[in-house]
Amino acid sequence: VKQKPNEGSKAESYDIDWKKQARRPFKRGFIGYCNTADQAETTKRRRELGLSITEDPAGEETTPAPLEGFEEPGVLPPWLLEALHEEGCFEPPPLQAQALPVSLAGQNLVAVAPAAKTTDGDTDSTGGGQPGAYLIPAAVHIDDQPPLTEDDPGPIVLVLTASQELAASVAEAATSLFRHSGRSTRHRGGVRCVSVSGGGTRSEKLKELTSRGAHIMAGTPKRVHDMAMKDQISLLRVTMLVLDGVDKILELGAEAEIKQLAEWVRPERQTTIVAATWPKTLHDLARDLCFAGGPPVRFRAQPGTQKRTMATAKAEVGAKKVSDKSIDVAATDKEVAAEPAEEPPPELATEAEVEVEEDQGAGEAARAEGPEEFPEDW
Repeated sequence: VKQKPNEGSKAESYDIDWKKQARRPFKRGFIGYCNTADQAETTKRRRELGLSITEDPAGEETTPAPLEGFEEPGVLPPWLLEALHEEGCFEPPPLQAQALPVSLAGQNLVAVAPAAKTTDGDTDSTGGGQPGAYLIPAAVHIDDQPPLTEDDPGPIVLVLTASQELAASVAEAATSLFRHSGRSTRHRGGVRCVSVSGGGTRSEKLKELTSRGAHIMAGTPKRVHDMAMKDQISLLRVTMLVLDGVDKILELGAEAEIKQLAEWVRPERQTTIVAATWPKTLHDLARDLCFAGGPPVRFRAQPGTQKRTMATAKAEVGAKKVSDKSIDVAATDKEVAAEPAEEPPPELATEAEVEVEEDQGAGEAARAEGPEEFPEDW
């Protein structure tokens, strides 16, 4: 490995001869790449989910159908499925439904997901990206590889983001998704994701990474590039490269860093790219980044169709618990009502009748006002 200046760019580069660089083989494909479902039904389902296949080198009829459940591929670790189920996630949202079977088959992927409006009316700051679309395949990818060591440190998966905030959100989503990963047979200490951009000093980030590194590293291209240049991190073990919000990354002028980081990652890696828009400049970049690993499969998810995240699923679970509790209370009330009531003493009968009439009047007034409303985040 030789360091050299990169003419015409502020970024510096390394020379890595990948033909001579020793590296361990790794597995990319965990399921077959084919569509066993009826083509007409697959097309109908994609239309319902707001999905469309833009390009597939193997042919659109070969592209796997969107998943209907997380158990369907049969390769997700039990600890990962448990975390998903605890959050009420049994069916993947549209973006994940199409991305997962493509990624789990080992294909390079481009997902174009235009920025959607959030529930509070703001624009989705992730550039249309949804971390689960690549974190779930990353978990399968990592779980199949040997544990991290000081002599063979991470990351195994490198996620480049457009902002510090997005890098932090990726790390937060990964921490929640991988909370049971300590049960992994290979990674006894659990699968860790560290954001190296923002949220602390660089020395604090290096301490968080430890000498073994993290399984997943998230950060902006400029920060990751600078750390790699200073030998603070090693990218030799990266076998999965993710660019989330790549259109915004290019707007920020980090194309040189992206290309050089890609050169420092083994060429036979798996590459996943998520963007809100897809100009020709991105098409050319994706072709270059995916050259050695094969042309990418590209699909589009309509805005507003991929918004069922783990947070909204948790809200749905909470609403269901409230509903179940209401049913239990109603059933209890019926049981109580079915029991014969004791006759009050004669001297208290008149007073009891007056209280019943007052209660009935209050109930009718409440019904007239309508059902009680709760705020959306209740």
